[in-house]
Amino acid sequence: MEKRRKLSKRVALLSALIFSTGAASFAWGATLATDWEDSADEGATLGEVDAYDGEEAAFEEPILAEETPTEADAEAPAAEAREAEETAEAAEAAEAANANAGYSLHVHGAETRETHVKHVEEASAFRVLLDKLELGATITAVGQQSDFDATDSGIDGSLMVEVEAFAELTERDSMRATFKVGMGDGLGARVPAFCGFNAASGATRNTYLNQFWYERKFGDGDRWRARVGYLDLTSDFDTNAYANDEYCQFLSDAFVNNLTFECPANALGGQIWFEPNDKWCLGVGYAESDRDCVEMFSRGVAIAEIDRRVQIGELQGTYRGYVTANFGPHDALDGSRDDLVNDGWGFSFDQEITRNIGLWGRYGQQNGECCEFDRALTGGFELHSFSEERPDDILGFGYGITCVSDEFAALNEGAVDENHFELYYSIQVNKYFSATPSLQWIDGVGGDGEAKTVWAPGLRATVAF
Repeated sequence: MEKRRKLSKRVALLSALIFSTGAASFAWGATLATDWEDSADEGATLGEVDAYDGEEAAFEEPILAEETPTEADAEAPAAEAREAEETAEAAEAAEAANANAGYSLHVHGAETRETHVKHVEEASAFRVLLDKLELGATITAVGQQSDFDATDSGIDGSLMVEVEAFAELTERDSMRATFKVGMGDGLGARVPAFCGFNAASGATRNTYLNQFWYERKFGDGDRWRARVGYLDLTSDFDTNAYANDEYCQFLSDAFVNNLTFECPANALGGQIWFEPNDKWCLGVGYAESDRDCVEMFSRGVAIAEIDRRVQIGELQGTYRGYVTANFGPHDALDGSRDDLVNDGWGFSFDQEITRNIGLWGRYGQQNGECCEFDRALTGGFELHSFSEERPDDILGFGYGITCVSDEFAALNEGAVDENHFELYYSIQVNKYFSATPSLQWIDGVGGDGEAKTVWAPGLRATVAF
């Protein structure tokens, strides 16, 4: 009987342990589920939810059926107390470990949020730059006809596409990039004139960087401005209101810039301008002469210019004087030297004489020892806004003389000066498209007194947007 009673007590104790363990597991699961739902409802982070891993909730003692107290019954609560104490210590250790893990997760989450905020700020700055970016493109097609050295109809053409991106970063800072792709040399490929027929031509079919520069204004009233990069000096020097743009004004090189200014179309360089007041402007510029980045500061081209703005009533005009030098080594025409510098000087002007008529002119000289011609004189007029029906149409006329140098004349018997004129009428069809019929004439092509006179009618179509 005694053995049976002891066996019953052991079974009861084992049942109590099993029941208490099951109750503790149930209570822990319920607590975790409740905390998970509360965390989800409060928008808890993943780190906060994971902080509960390994945490054990307290549980109550199981209530057993009433029995008569015995010695074994008195020992059971003590064993359970020891087990509860051990369980509590394990729970505290797990809670500390989970707290540290939660802290690491929270720190990682903070770093992730900071990184995200940084990316958002960078993206916002990029969007601001995009908002300031101005894009444009010009597509110019030219067709011209001449029977000079022609084997068929004598029609030659060209196509030039220019894409421009400009961004005014701040009130003082700006950047510009232009890319070009073109095909065809026009009449210049077979008519060896000093002054070309088509300045809007380009034989390369590859897209190339035409300009890429940064400009900064500074000083009191932004009177100073400096520009560095891959640039075209003729975009700011030797400009002219009526004869400076082959896409909408004259096509011939002779009427776009001064022929005696031997300047590369684009090269690495820089320029700086100073405007002490609204009437005067002074500038200096320097760029590579051969665009190969070799000996850039000993084989470059330099120009210094001074401008004077004039206003007579409502009629405006600008007068410019400049000195130039191309330091790249030049060969003498007679072959006696190979270290000549092509230096020179020139001036130009554009002046309104009425509300609808503007006059312009250029003159320049260069070193005749190394050049086939040493002087060039051009001039003409522009008639604009002359019709209420066609307010944006332009009629232009230019005439020029290119004088052969004494050295060239001594080596070429019968050499003559080259005479050239161009007449064009630009029809502005709409905001984006213009069509320009033109007529060019050259006598004494390339200084050859025996060359026949060249007539070259043509048509230019320009789309700009």
